[in-house]
Amino acid sequence: MTNLNNIENEHKQIKICFVAPLPPPYGGIANWTRVFTEYLSKNNLTDISLVNTAPKGRVTEGRGILKRVFVSGFAMFGIVSEIRDKIRTDKIDCVHIATSGSLATIRDLIVANLLRRENIPFIYHIHFGSIPEIIRKNTIEWRLIKKVITLPARTIAIDKSTKDELSAYFRDKIEYIPNPIDLKALPVPSESTEKTVMYLGWVIKQKGIEELIASWKSIQTVVKDWKLQIVGPYKIEYIDELRKKYSFENVELIEEKSHKEAMELLNRASVFVLPSYTEGCPYVIMEAMALKKIIIGTRVGNIPEMLGDNCGILIDVQNVEELKKHLKEVITQADRYDNLREAAYEKAKSEYDISRISAKILYMVKEIIEKRS
Repeated sequence: MTNLNNIENEHKQIKICFVAPLPPPYGGIANWTRVFTEYLSKNNLTDISLVNTAPKGRVTEGRGILKRVFVSGFAMFGIVSEIRDKIRTDKIDCVHIATSGSLATIRDLIVANLLRRENIPFIYHIHFGSIPEIIRKNTIEWRLIKKVITLPARTIAIDKSTKDELSAYFRDKIEYIPNPIDLKALPVPSESTEKTVMYLGWVIKQKGIEELIASWKSIQTVVKDWKLQIVGPYKIEYIDELRKKYSFENVELIEEKSHKEAMELLNRASVFVLPSYTEGCPYVIMEAMALKKIIIGTRVGNIPEMLGDNCGILIDVQNVEELKKHLKEVITQADRYDNLREAAYEKAKSEYDISRISAKILYMVKEIIEKRS
């Protein structure tokens, strides 16, 4: 176990500027920022400065590309200006950029070049799981990412497939570090759960919502006393489209909750499902593991690694038949899956605990600062 006193003694004089989103809205990167910076501050492990890159409004589905470019471009200039001011006035030792890819890579490249000119080392933290796909397609996004990675001291990948793909181009510059979870901040796993299958996250097509509802509809005759709970931000237009195609019988739609409220709902559920088309290292999977849920997830991003070792059930993307089969089994034969719950819980404690992950990142920061000196 990492000794917090040792970490504090070695890193308390270092000042890190995080360029990352904070909730609201809640999402994978925003949750990472919240969990990680709160832990560092609470334990007095280092000095923290933050440039919040969260969008000013809630975004779910349907924002046009021109509007996205305009809004992102306007926000980008404000972010770059704030970073410039902070590194010149706050005596920043290292900058930690958390990126979601896509249009954010333009901002990342501008910031990377600024930091190079100012001789400030930085870490580039890739929080999305589509790197293998954009490499195969040789997209503009990939060309921008390559330019950024040539500049920082180190790059962090949150899933092993991203690490492996990038290492083929950059060798020793890429390190796999999964997202951390603060087990002490979560409820104690409930011994008495409800007959609920839960999805928690953005309610959008790319999260596999349509496949989930289609699967649920097809097993209603078998699981009449169970409900499907869908929790997260959504656009009513998208829900209306789904209602035209599928029955919402025994489906409860709940708008976005605070993290504490969402964890209380998850703790009461029996099964958690994440049928996403793409992911990085989803926080909600780790939270479900730590709360001893039966978990069904797609084979994307770091989910196969997380649910490996008999910690959950893996399915193919957009495979309604496979999802339907496993939903029916975990509901009607729940006792068979007690070993999965326990294995997932133990893995969350041993591999994703925040004390372990924070130590890795802080030593990386110390190392790149010493190399600069």
